[in-house]
Amino acid sequence: MLNKRFAVLSAVIGILSAAVLVQIFHRPLHRLTSDFYHPFFSPLSKVENLSAKQALMLQSKDALVEELLALQRVNEQFSADLNVLREVAQENSSLKDLLGIKPVPGFRCVFSEVFLRDPTLWNESFSINKGSADGIVPGCIVLCRITKEKGTDYVFAVAGRISKVASHRSQVETVVGRDCRLSVILRESGAAGILEGGTVAGGRPVLKAGKLPATKTYKAGESVITSGLGGDTTPALLLVGRVGARGGTPDVRVVNNLYAEALVEPAADFNNLRHIVVLVPKEQ
Repeated sequence: MLNKRFAVLSAVIGILSAAVLVQIFHRPLHRLTSDFYHPFFSPLSKVENLSAKQALMLQSKDALVEELLALQRVNEQFSADLNVLREVAQENSSLKDLLGIKPVPGFRCVFSEVFLRDPTLWNESFSINKGSADGIVPGCIVLCRITKEKGTDYVFAVAGRISKVASHRSQVETVVGRDCRLSVILRESGAAGILEGGTVAGGRPVLKAGKLPATKTYKAGESVITSGLGGDTTPALLLVGRVGARGGTPDVRVVNNLYAEALVEPAADFNNLRHIVVLVPKEQ
């Protein structure tokens, strides 16, 4: 019996002693094992940390790229809206300019917009969005706004005349077109002639005024205006252009000692035609 009790007591004492030793040497052993394995686990830990940082940076770059693309889309939308506003402002300004036309006795003004132009006939013709429903008939004079020249009252010039008419559209033959013929007067010299269309030279349209008196003295830059003798659809005193110059002298030549021909620079700017005015005869 005593041996059995002694064995149990010895076991208890051993267990308690082991527990005390573990408690005493736990921290030194943990430090020792940590220091021993640190060279092996430290690089792995650094790689894991670096991978995590790179993943975070990559995620941040993706987010920045997405944000940048979103801002670019917003900027493009703002640019498009700004362009629309500029076009509207330009259109309003152009329409206000057209409203400044002075009344032409015997005619009423029909305001229209150029909506179709053939690139191959850019200077010769174009289509507008008004027609017979608005009272337009073939032969009506078409005016466009021009920059006012110093010392003159001209703010509108002849761009052409109506050649074909439908209910809600019309075709305009410009003064450059060969089928657009106008009776004109050279204002300073008083010479009367016929405007017979023109050509494009050096990228600029040039008109020809023929059947002019060969005995007149002409001046470079003198005004070429409508005579009003072209029927009921053509009023007088509308600016068409100015006599051109060549070497400081008027660009006029005498043909067979019978009549003269003058090259005329049109006042209308055919590259910037957008809104025009059609002069429609008033009903008697």
